[in-house]
Amino acid sequence: MRKPAPELDQLKLFDGNWKCEGKQPDGPFGPTNGYKSSFKGKKDVDNFWFAIEYEQKKSKDHSMPIKTKGFVGYDAMAKKFVNTGFDNTGGWIIETSPGWEADKLVFVGEGAMMGRKIVFRETYTKSSDKAMTWMGELKVWKDWISVGTDTCKR
Repeated sequence: MRKPAPELDQLKLFDGNWKCEGKQPDGPFGPTNGYKSSFKGKKDVDNFWFAIEYEQKKSKDHSMPIKTKGFVGYDAMAKKFVNTGFDNTGGWIIETSPGWEADKLVFVGEGAMMGRKIVFRETYTKSSDKAMTWMGELKVWKDWISVGTDTCKR
């Protein structure tokens, strides 16, 4: 019987519940505003994947909160981490990452958002075992533009 890839241990940062403070810059989701969010991760599917849930809280200034669910795992053939995600707007992404480089884990891939094909990049930066930052970016022409940054704590 197959065993989960030992590389999944590198994702232990995702395990557990996080409370986050986010900032959305001017862009496709509206004007600059702050928001509160949560990030939850746990091993799932017989420990072969991490199930990830992310949810922004609706507020007066943040009227279109994003909610996502997805899975992060390891592709032993490609020797890369794989991230799939689905959101409450009908959007989706499929991304890969070569793994941690120092304190950063960067996923890049393609998907769809608001009826359009997108190229997306997510960067997780580990500050400690109890603190991390997430940044999401869209590629527009040759440039990457930020869609949000969350600072999270356990």
